Amino acid sequence: MITKKLLLFGLIFFICECNSISFARDYDFKDLGTLGGNSSGAQAINNNGQVVGSFRMSVNTYIHAFIWDTENEMQDLGTFGYDDSYAIDINDSGQVLGQADATPFIWSEADGYTKLYPNSHAQVYSINNLGQVAGTIDSKGYIWNSPTELKQYPYVQELFAVNDNGQTIGRYGTTTVNYSTCDSFFFDSDFDPYDIHTFCNIGSLYPDAEYNYTKVIDMNNYGVVLGTSHFDPFIWDSVNGMREISIFGEVCYPQAINNLGQVVGYCKVIINENGNYEYHAFLWDEQNGMQDLGAFGGDKAMARDINDSGQIVGEYQTPSGYFHAFLLTPNSVPEPSLILSYLLGLMWITKSIIRRK
Repeated sequence: MITKKLLLFGLIFFICECNSISFARDYDFKDLGTLGGNSSGAQAINNNGQVVGSFRMSVNTYIHAFIWDTENEMQDLGTFGYDDSYAIDINDSGQVLGQADATPFIWSEADGYTKLYPNSHAQVYSINNLGQVAGTIDSKGYIWNSPTELKQYPYVQELFAVNDNGQTIGRYGTTTVNYSTCDSFFFDSDFDPYDIHTFCNIGSLYPDAEYNYTKVIDMNNYGVVLGTSHFDPFIWDSVNGMREISIFGEVCYPQAINNLGQVVGYCKVIINENGNYEYHAFLWDEQNGMQDLGAFGGDKAMARDINDSGQIVGEYQTPSGYFHAFLLTPNSVPEPSLILSYLLGLMWITKSIIRRK
């Protein structure tokens, strides 16, 4: 009876301890393919797991935008009568933002292809969940509230992002404000675009340096801005100001931030004394710091975007030398060393019981 109770106690202890094991982040890796061509790259992912990017039909031929999901896999969006098309961003409604040559467009399954006015000489960067688009026309910043309803931002050369709360980031080109080369700004939703004093200058990690160029890259719905200052990555918000992101390798290139404050991008890593290097994808947050995601068996991998579920997309170099779009989906798995420790403990309990018999 005592032996059975001891075994039962050991099993209960093992189960309880397994439930309390700290979990580490691991990923399922998926190559999204190329639709028969030789190369592809993923640019953005929404919170429904839909991925957009571009692929090349074959060597030195035209580039087509694509959308990918788990049900339909990769779908060719075509070029809409132009030579090339590129998918740049996608919102949670499935609206795809892109460029067909120099013509910006929005595509959706319900409405198909819609040009954004004007038909050319425009560059678009992001689309929010309200369907608003941030971009530039002839070196002037614009928000598209609809395909034909535009709002110009005076003094602004480029708008890089607009979030669901109407906050925007970009860079200005006026010489009337003495901000040296720190020309990146943040606009709150209640700003007056005609009042230069409502610009919120992002600043610099090195304000006293002779060259202190600051570049904003992305922004989440909480107004946390991602960028680089003198090539060093940072996050910024209006309460805490600018905070530097720790890096590994020689230099890192941040690409996107989600609503949880997780940042993805890629780092240049020197691998030997001859100066040979690789590009590794990374994930960063303030709690865990920088995580090297590696290059997935090759020597180059660039993470481009992350959604609020932690799914990461980008492109990596395959053994054939071509780039393919990839998707990382996070899993929570127990640390192998902890599992081994508990298994060894259970084996010891079982062995002791057998000996007593």
